[in-house]
Amino acid sequence: MEGRVRDDDLGSMQRAVLRPDGKVALLRWLARRLDGSAILLDSSARPVHYIPDCPPDVLGEAAADIRRVAAGELAAASISGPSWWARVTSAAGRRGRPVLLVTSRTPLSDGDGALAAHAAALLDLRWAADERDRTVTQVKEAVLLLLMAGEVGVGHARRVAAAMKADLAALVRVYVIEGAPAARNAIVDQCDAACSRAWIIKCPVYPSHVIILSPADDPGEADDKILRAVRAACASAAIGAGDAVALRDTAVGYTQAYHALAVARHRADRFARFTAAEDLAAVLGPGAQQWAKQVLSPLLEHVPARRQDPDGQDLCATLRSWLNFRGASWRQLKIHRNTLAERLRHIEAIQGCDLSRLPVQAELYLALQLLHRPGDDQAAPPQEGLAGLLASPQAREWAKMMLDPLAEDQVLLDTVRAWLEADTQPEATAVALSVSARGVRRRLERAEERLGRSLTGGPSARYDVLLAMCICGCYAQAS
Repeated sequence: MEGRVRDDDLGSMQRAVLRPDGKVALLRWLARRLDGSAILLDSSARPVHYIPDCPPDVLGEAAADIRRVAAGELAAASISGPSWWARVTSAAGRRGRPVLLVTSRTPLSDGDGALAAHAAALLDLRWAADERDRTVTQVKEAVLLLLMAGEVGVGHARRVAAAMKADLAALVRVYVIEGAPAARNAIVDQCDAACSRAWIIKCPVYPSHVIILSPADDPGEADDKILRAVRAACASAAIGAGDAVALRDTAVGYTQAYHALAVARHRADRFARFTAAEDLAAVLGPGAQQWAKQVLSPLLEHVPARRQDPDGQDLCATLRSWLNFRGASWRQLKIHRNTLAERLRHIEAIQGCDLSRLPVQAELYLALQLLHRPGDDQAAPPQEGLAGLLASPQAREWAKMMLDPLAEDQVLLDTVRAWLEADTQPEATAVALSVSARGVRRRLERAEERLGRSLTGGPSARYDVLLAMCICGCYAQAS
């Protein structure tokens, strides 16, 4: 008589497979239920997940049956050894699907076989759903990366995006949501359901972040929908919202939302909007863009010795990502950590600079911002270089506006200055100020609240603050 699965077991398996770690959760439940092991193998019969371990003797004895089940020749097979019993099965015996192998210290009954078959079907569905989500995530990340490249990437981003859902809006507002990593899938699902026209993307750099590109035609309604959706998934999540920006300025909108997030973390309602402030690149006078091209000319004109090596544009993109995300930029760039380190050394050699120095970073950051500013600045750069650009009345006005929030608290201003002079090393800053490193971090958090900008994370306002101090004469000029 064919065994059947108990209703309580069905409920337990369904709840397990729906968890964020559904495949592993179901295998864990199955291993406990059968007092043995549960192993999920891919269509090539390679173990992918196993709880609690992967018994090599069982895999060896069952290898032939596993291959036949994986090939679709058998729907299931039973195997036994000196002190174990096993069952291998796949969903509906279809070829090219994952295979489930369960073992037990006692003989498996017909009911246990039915249990394994039902678990295999659930695992197959979850496998397919995860593969689809992985593909969708990769496409969304590709769209985001293209948008972050500015105007040159917008057309490609629109074409890629059109294959998935409604076209990207011409005017967007960027939100960055920070919750527990375990809640990220739930946040994405809730926001997808509530905001059909928005693009919801799992941040490729920060595992606890979700990025939303929402049409900016009705900000009040979008705020309300996103807040309700996020709170339903994770009540403690912090939300930063940027200004409405053109699609080509998605990178600007993201930076704004990230700065707002630094403020939201310290608010009772865990929500903050970006406080608008003029961009230094936008207020610099004639010759600024030509200065940027001059500074970056070694990179822009670089031709690799081999075709497969990164060219000047690739190295500029690497530098821009690293200045924003530092050591985590390899995630955004989809390259290995060692590849990132090698590219940075290559950039230092080409530019003839030391990227460990914060003034060097600030100068390159400003140059990259100016490089992609709309319009073509044909005026000649000032002979004094960066110092000449920063000497304009507009730059001095911008610097005062940037530092005004800190000017009211001399301790915070001195702490930020010492931190910048120590190349943002908290321990060195602590020594210079004769306080603890923990005290430095707390002061920097208060400075972030005052500024309405992120200093310690990335993207960071550290470069803007350093340049503002240079302009005001309270920091050595960037070199």
